[in-house]
Amino acid sequence: MKIFLSHASEDRSLAREIQLALLSFGHQVFFDKESLPAGGDFHTRIREEVNGSDLFIFLISPHSLSSGKYTLSELKYAEKKWPHPREHVLPVMIKSVPFEQIDEYLKAVTILEPVGSIAAEVAAEVAAKEELKAISPPSVTSIAGSWRDPNFPSNGSRITQVGNSFRFNGWGVLPNGIPFMSSGSGIVNGQNITSASTTNYQNGWVSNGECMGTASLDGSQMMLTCTDNILGTFVSSGVRE
Repeated sequence: MKIFLSHASEDRSLAREIQLALLSFGHQVFFDKESLPAGGDFHTRIREEVNGSDLFIFLISPHSLSSGKYTLSELKYAEKKWPHPREHVLPVMIKSVPFEQIDEYLKAVTILEPVGSIAAEVAAEVAAKEELKAISPPSVTSIAGSWRDPNFPSNGSRITQVGNSFRFNGWGVLPNGIPFMSSGSGIVNGQNITSASTTNYQNGWVSNGECMGTASLDGSQMMLTCTDNILGTFVSSGVRE
């Protein structure tokens, strides 16, 4: 498993213990800037590491939650990738912090509060997550993010997802040159997608439509058959950026 370990510099010693414990289980762990290859933009590299991770571990302490800390930027990168932290984010309380000071995104899942060896309990929790995932593969494909239509480069959308529910905003231009904007919501059931939307066209048209289709297992592509009271039935495809 590829793991991003987010921690404040003041907590580096403990974070290093956790990293070594995870490495001993065969995980690939991004620890800090020393894990980055030479060259390139630091901020871009960090964002790419978060985006490429399978699990984001956030070590909660007064330092990591302090205003201006880079750990908060890393947390925002994780939230952008996973609108809901379930199954992807593991908050770990390493030093006591009042609950009301903890970011709402972290409080959306159970916070691990070790009572013994922090490194050992984090490693055990990660192992349990791996075992659970192996027994019960994810039933909901994540489709959150920015999308574009490979057949119509001007057409795109932005999807936010919580559990199996999602909302989206779309934009583009019809083949006849009329620009449009749309919005709607839908449900993901495994890889199956259903949605309903309203579209406003620059020439004053307003249409309502429904779509059904599937997403690839990794959520990087989708193919939908849509019915619209103005455009009729058409096929729409998407590639996540």
